[in-house]
Amino acid sequence: MRPIPFKWSLARSLILTLVIMFAEITSSQAAIQYLTGQVISADGTAIVGASVVVLTDSQAITGAATDTNGFFMIKLSNYSLDSVSLKASAIGFDEKLKRYCLRADTLYVDFSLTQREVAMAGITVSPERTTKQTGSVLKRHQLEEGARKSLVATNPVAAIQKPQVIREGSQHSSKLRVNGTSPNYYINGIEIGANPNHFSSFSIIPAPVVKELKLHAQGTPAAYGLPSTVQFATGSPFERHLRGEVELSAIDATGSWSLGTDRFFVLGSLRKSVLDKLVRYVDTRYDRRTIPPTNFQDVFISSGLKIHPGHNLIIDQYHVRDFLAYNTEASAEHVNSIDTYLHTDKHYIGARYDIMSGNLLLRIRGAIRTSFEEYSALPTTENVGTKLNLTARHRNNLGSIEVNKIFGETQFSLGSQIDYISRSEVKLSHKNWNFLPPDANSDNPYLYQSELNKLYGKFDDSHTELNGNAYASLVYTLGPAQMESGFRVERFSNLNQKNASLVRQKITLQTGENSRLSLFFGTFAETPMAKILEPYQVLIRDNPEQIDPIETQLISVTFKQGSFKAGLFGKRMDHLPVVSPDFDYVNADKTVNDGFIAVHSIGRINFYGGDLSLELNGLMAGKLSLYSFYGYTHATKQTSGIEAPYELNAPHRFFTRGSYKLSKVLTVGADIGIRSGYAYTPAPASVDAYGSNRYSTEYYENALRAENSSRFPMNVVLNLHLGLDFGKSELYLSVANVSNRANPIINTMDGYIYDTGILPSIGFTRKF
Repeated sequence: MRPIPFKWSLARSLILTLVIMFAEITSSQAAIQYLTGQVISADGTAIVGASVVVLTDSQAITGAATDTNGFFMIKLSNYSLDSVSLKASAIGFDEKLKRYCLRADTLYVDFSLTQREVAMAGITVSPERTTKQTGSVLKRHQLEEGARKSLVATNPVAAIQKPQVIREGSQHSSKLRVNGTSPNYYINGIEIGANPNHFSSFSIIPAPVVKELKLHAQGTPAAYGLPSTVQFATGSPFERHLRGEVELSAIDATGSWSLGTDRFFVLGSLRKSVLDKLVRYVDTRYDRRTIPPTNFQDVFISSGLKIHPGHNLIIDQYHVRDFLAYNTEASAEHVNSIDTYLHTDKHYIGARYDIMSGNLLLRIRGAIRTSFEEYSALPTTENVGTKLNLTARHRNNLGSIEVNKIFGETQFSLGSQIDYISRSEVKLSHKNWNFLPPDANSDNPYLYQSELNKLYGKFDDSHTELNGNAYASLVYTLGPAQMESGFRVERFSNLNQKNASLVRQKITLQTGENSRLSLFFGTFAETPMAKILEPYQVLIRDNPEQIDPIETQLISVTFKQGSFKAGLFGKRMDHLPVVSPDFDYVNADKTVNDGFIAVHSIGRINFYGGDLSLELNGLMAGKLSLYSFYGYTHATKQTSGIEAPYELNAPHRFFTRGSYKLSKVLTVGADIGIRSGYAYTPAPASVDAYGSNRYSTEYYENALRAENSSRFPMNVVLNLHLGLDFGKSELYLSVANVSNRANPIINTMDGYIYDTGILPSIGFTRKF
């Protein structure tokens, strides 16, 4: 079956958008009890701590402050009023006054405040540019600034620089790992899977449409399945506005827009590759592996309708297409080069319906996510090297419901999620593929490669799954501590162990006016079935009923004092899938039968470590900003009782970024990253080194002891940045790896493959 046609899928989605924009509006009337709503800035960012007061005859009778999401709730049952005025205000914003007749049980009000500067005796007060909320929350301006300092100027994931977050493969990669966990990504509260990127390089959701990115690196509430998540929020700008932005860089051209009224909105983006056109005029031959030109395009659209005060229906969608072709002849000292071709199509449409009534919030979510992936690798010399033809088709049908109820200072949440995989197909034909991704640290033949070729030279799988969960959480105050307790139950329909019961507990103590101490403990469970190019996924899909969910236990302690933060953690992952031989299936003539290579849930990874970070803004009369961290992690994996270093771990990591505003227009900056090299397995002297005596437990265990026994040299990168801000227009330049240091990232049979050398990027943005 062919993949979903891009144009037809987009056309159907646009029809849905038009239906939302022009639907009929109805409303009902009753007696007022609550005033609820949200206070946001003109760009859709929630304003924390804004003041909302109720006025009658110009006198304030009650009010409330907004929470971390900009929401407020005011109870009016003790007042007999026919009409009220509401005033919203916040430091650095113009206040806004609205008047309403009280004819409904709940009145939902949105405020959009305009930023302003206040001059006082030569001192200018303006809205804070740096996020002060708890947790790792990056606002729109931080995402844009971080993205423009990276290779792809519209990549919001590039703004994530945290002590326990590493990048697999290249320094430009967006394939994040947090101590063994591949974070789950969410778009406006709906899961879109792990690593939703253009070939791991940059996010399929561009920065101009992302209002906020929230990172949970070490622990999540019960509503989430993994200990690490990345959440994109594109906002819901229910206000009268029309704005747009055009961004052109050496990599891509992106256009974004947003328009709306107080009843509906539509926003979106269109992005197309440019680099694949430019390289036609440039000599790209190089003695290191570089990121090859990729032909890509993506479309994102979000449209919303305010059906009734407090009732919002929003539809999000994205459509993504990628083509990538390159030859590995220049990647190392390859004698026999390989032509590689990759193609993907991804489509998503999700609906959100939120109902706010008094102190109760109901969230209903539904989505369909489809993907088609095609990979091929063919040697330029016939019958020599790796051959691979792999296709995968996937369809997820997701649904969720969540109820939030507030009782004074206590908040209770109850929810359930379902993921019906109605289509999961994989077709494989290969020779000499080691079942590892292209960016794996070690690119050696599998220990039993010839047997792998024989048993899994061709593979065809088609199955369905029905996975789900239910959870409950309670946020409350107990003495001087704020507590968050959660319980979660997971269901995995296709695995050996189908159910898992999990707990979450977080305690936060306010230790001073500007300091707090947080303790977290949680247990997690996840399916080992991931994207098809992740390690050994074909083998895992062969017999999922013999595999257990991966179980994780995490404990962490975090102390924050102003701009300084310190943390300690311990983490253990059990029941990881391990590909291992069964020597009972070896015949006397040294041939093997089906069952010789199988996957068992016997792996374990142990982590412990800590980190320090410091963020300083407004230095030197407000011109200098600095951010720096150091992280340490010890990580080992165990297989069949044999311990070895874990490959995706850099024990020591140091990062510093600084920017200096030379004038109102010109800003310069630099960042330096220094980390330990990742561990890798040295290549054997020759394929014959695997030998005929390998059909023994002793030989296999010796091979396990040799895994990841070497490390790449220290990885050092110095990047420079320059930005010119002309108000509605910006020009920016970044140069990555200015020292042109050779940082190896992959070890092969014939030498290292290196990350990119010196790499400049330039871009221009115009806002309307």
